[in-house]
Amino acid sequence: MVTGDFDLSGIGTVTHVEGARVYGFGHPMFSLGTCEFPMMTGYIHTVYPRASVSMKMGSPLKTVGIIDTDVSTGVAGRIGPKPDMLPVSVKVKTGRYSDARTFRVEIVREPNLLPSLVMAVLTNAIDTEGNLPEELTARIRATIKVKGHDPITVDEVLSGPRYTGMMGPAALFSPIGSIINIIMRNTLGKVRIESIDADIVIVPGRTVASIESVRLASDRIKVGQPLEAHVTLKPFKGERQIVTVTVPLPEELGEGSHDLVVLDSTNSLRRTLRNDPGRMEPRDLEGLLDIVRFQTLPKRTDLHLHIALPDRGVAVLGQSLPNLPASARAVFSSARKTQETPVRSDIVQKAETPWVIEGSQTLKFSVVKDTGISLK
Repeated sequence: MVTGDFDLSGIGTVTHVEGARVYGFGHPMFSLGTCEFPMMTGYIHTVYPRASVSMKMGSPLKTVGIIDTDVSTGVAGRIGPKPDMLPVSVKVKTGRYSDARTFRVEIVREPNLLPSLVMAVLTNAIDTEGNLPEELTARIRATIKVKGHDPITVDEVLSGPRYTGMMGPAALFSPIGSIINIIMRNTLGKVRIESIDADIVIVPGRTVASIESVRLASDRIKVGQPLEAHVTLKPFKGERQIVTVTVPLPEELGEGSHDLVVLDSTNSLRRTLRNDPGRMEPRDLEGLLDIVRFQTLPKRTDLHLHIALPDRGVAVLGQSLPNLPASARAVFSSARKTQETPVRSDIVQKAETPWVIEGSQTLKFSVVKDTGISLK
């Protein structure tokens, strides 16, 4: 299942060889039916002849063909053909002064097993470096090349308690595993992943900051003027820091009371998808891949400021039509069919920080024609 710098194999007994055809096991391996695994010779180091369950300890040697059948009565393969495997490379650097190590493997392309096998390779690359620090920050860059489509790139900084301990490696690579799972199990079209390359750097120290409070330079903003927000962040084991963000407000925002919502990347993405639920209903494979790429864009180190716009739209056949006037929205309304999905939009402003941001805060402000006399 995995060959190269890591090995993950199953060993069983050959039942019969007829020409180039090989039959074995006498029982299923995964009950996959048609499959494609490397068929390898092996060496048995020792046998445990137990009355309950006897077993052999062995090692694979070299590839001599493929196993193409996995059914209830056994497995079958053919000597000669070369298996089609997925190349994966993982570069790992732990600590500021340690040398980076690169692991290269090939994985079977079985759709039902590929997400789990990729996760096993990625997490074992970390496990070979020993226990992770109790407080760490990890920078992960990964590229998933898909034949006939633009690559999917993950570039993320991760930090916090969930990335330490025994389950830390699995949490670090869960975004990559989720992407593989989504595209391999999709119902819109066949996908061939050409390669996966991952690069991870782990350093001691937790670089996390929570959104503690928000203060506005003024809670009465003149129409067309920008909003200035001072966001107080509380870094882990550090002094409070204030980040100032200016949000341009369009004149069409309109007079009245509005909400400023300051969010981390996870909550920002959820709000964006909630405003435009039609985005999560792809009509073809390229649309699905676009959704996956879109969800990799928000950076955990960014502050996200959202202000809801009064304009609304609808999603028609998976296509978002934002900012439609009421008369246009009425065209798509009919008592004889289900209603089209409503679409809302936000003014969004981002601010880079050196920390992984967590939390959210909401504050009200007013847009007026004349600010008059006010205390800032």
